[in-house]
Amino acid sequence: MKERNIRIIHQAGEKNIDEVRSAYEALGIDAEVFGFTTHLADYMKEADLAIARAGASTLWELAATALPALFIPYPYAAGDHQYYNALFLEEKELAWIMREEEIDTEKVLALLDEDLESKSRGLMEIVEKDGSKKIAALLTDYAKI
Repeated sequence: MKERNIRIIHQAGEKNIDEVRSAYEALGIDAEVFGFTTHLADYMKEADLAIARAGASTLWELAATALPALFIPYPYAAGDHQYYNALFLEEKELAWIMREEEIDTEKVLALLDEDLESKSRGLMEIVEKDGSKKIAALLTDYAKI
């Protein structure tokens, strides 16, 4: 990882921090592992690629920050909805999907050689501009009813 100048920042569940940190250490990989943070947006700004589950909020947060991602859908999600969430972006060639059983280190590392900038530009194009203002206006109008 060091020879490719890859920095790993891993948000793990609070219960899994020690286990995840130990796994990286056992592999000799330097990684910053944390549970909850109020500074996630700062980490996202620094990143070139995210590897994440594909819940709707996560997917759109990554899209809104124009951060290309490899999505690994949670295999037990109802109706496989995380896969279908990610498929929306993959079909537009703006993200990648790997099932847990398909994860391959070389394939993941190869994504770093992809044109991440064009993916980022594509993500910027599909995200609704001023979306939060539009939602606030809708809520304000609804509250008047």
